[in-house]
Order: sequence, then structure tokens, then C-alpha cells
Amino acid sequence: MTRSKRTSSIWLFYSLCGALFGTLISLIVHEPLIHGLANGFLVGLLIAIVTPYLHSYFRQRAVIVQILTMSIMWSVLIMISLVISHALFWKELHINWLLSKATLVHFMLCFGMAIIMSMLIRISQFLGNTTLKALILGQYITPKHEQRIFLFLDIADSTAITQRVGPIKAQQLMGMFLHDVSHLIRLHSGEVQRYVGDNMMATWPLSKGVWCVAFFLEAVDKYLKEHMPHYLQQFGVVPKYRIGIDAGEVVAKEIGEHKRSVEFFGNAVNIAARLEKMAKILNVTNLLTQKLAKNLILPNSLTILAQGKHAITGFEEPHELVSLSHRSNNPQG
Repeated sequence: MTRSKRTSSIWLFYSLCGALFGTLISLIVHEPLIHGLANGFLVGLLIAIVTPYLHSYFRQRAVIVQILTMSIMWSVLIMISLVISHALFWKELHINWLLSKATLVHFMLCFGMAIIMSMLIRISQFLGNTTLKALILGQYITPKHEQRIFLFLDIADSTAITQRVGPIKAQQLMGMFLHDVSHLIRLHSGEVQRYVGDNMMATWPLSKGVWCVAFFLEAVDKYLKEHMPHYLQQFGVVPKYRIGIDAGEVVAKEIGEHKRSVEFFGNAVNIAARLEKMAKILNVTNLLTQKLAKNLILPNSLTILAQGKHAITGFEEPHELVSLSHRSNNPQG
């Protein structure tokens, strides 16, 4: 799914959810259903459009600040949409309507829902959508077989970066990079499974991942080129990264007690992790099996570059490995 299609899907989802909620509110306050439907649709659309612009603001804010900011912003958007929809349907505005009990009840219900939704969004960002949904529905209480793509990303030369800029700035740089890369993963229908130091693991259902993974790689490269001046100005260095990717059947299971999580077990996870390490040896940005690469949908800017057959630690049979390279960097592309 391309970024534009992903954005359109998000706008539609928010709008439809807003329309449903607006209709329910109209039933509660005994207003015409069409009014609530139109108002809710407009609220959902405004929230979907405005929220991405708060992405950089939220990066360095406490969770409570994020929740309050989101709730206040959504409440303001609700009031704006109330005024717009009322003007469209009734062709005029009265101060008595703005101060009426129905309007106050409408606003308070929406404000309460905004706080609940903000909290759920923050929780989903901590746990991940897959884990949150699984914990709520008990989806992985018993082990399940799934076909998935796994991606391991590591910030290259993190020790050298720390020695160069100091531990505080190094953590700020790595935090900023991983934060923004995580955002790109979500935009490309993936989900971050975990962070370990300067390393992250992400996953896609195989049916989605074959369409999205290569476009994600393209997006990361584009992101670094666009933000290079910012990194140089703030830190004096631009982060580099290595990625390993593989796909296959895994077993998913909910584990843990005090801190539950959904974990994946299988060869695809182990191979992807080892390919990320091998990318350093082969001096490439990304490394994946040829078997996976030939099934991926590639953007026009990328091409498959053979890296030869290599043994992977823990596996008897050698694997044909490839990397995805920009055509401008590949003399044969």
C-alpha cells in the first residue's frame, strides 16, 4: 500500500468512526440523526488531517501531555464542526443554541470520548496494535501459525557516534531516528514489535508486507536524505543503518504475566536477525533472501542486487542472498 493510499484509508476510517459516534450522540441528545452523522463525519475528517502535524510535537512530550493535548485539540475540532454543521443544516447560528443544554451535553460526551480515545491510542503505541488487539481479544492465548515478514534494523556504528557526540546526544539522535522510522513503518502497514537498544524489530502479515516492505525501504532512504541537514546541524552526524528481512511461517503466542506480550517463534525471525548482522560484513544497507525478494512489489527506484550464496549461522543449507539497491547506485540496473 502506497503512502497516499494509506493516508486516504486513515482519513476514511476516522471519518466513518466519527459518523458512527456522531449518530450515537444524536440519539442520546435527541437531535436529528443526519445532523449527528454529518457532524461526526466532519470531526473524524478534521482529526485525521490535523493529527499527523502533531507528530514532531509529541516526540519529546510526556504521555499525560500528549493525552491532554489530543483531548483539547479534538474538543476544539468538535466545536468547530458543530458550528459548521449547524450553520449548514439550519442556515443560521444563535447564541442560545451554543449555550443550550443539548450542546453542552454533546460537547461533554465528546470530550470524555476524546480522553478515552487518546489514552487508547497512547496504549496502542506502547504495546503495538497487534499486541493490544491480541490481549483484548485473547487472540494468541493458544499458539497460532501465521505467515509473516520480519525486519530487523540496527543503527550502524552507534558506539562511534556515542564517542563522537557524547552519550546524551547519541541517545537523542538514535531516539529521533527510531521514532521517525517507526512512524514510517506504521505508514507502510507494518508494526514495531520491539526495541532493544539501537535495534528494532518490525513485522508485517505476509499478504500486506509483499506490497509494502520495499516501499518502506525507499521511504527510509528518502527520509534520511531530506533530514540530513537537520541531523548535521543538531548532532554533527547523520545516522546510518543496516536491515535484515525474511519471511515465512511462524508460531505466535501470548507470553508473560506481569508484562504480557505477543511473541513470534520461527526460522524467519532468526534468519532476519542474522541477515541484519551479515549486512555489515557484505557492506550493504539491507539484506534478504532471494526467495523473498522475488515476491516483493518494488518501487521503480529500486532493483534487486545479487549478493551470492552464503551460509547462515544455525542453518545447514546456504541461502541465496540479495539486497535492494537504488538503480542509480547499480551500474547494471
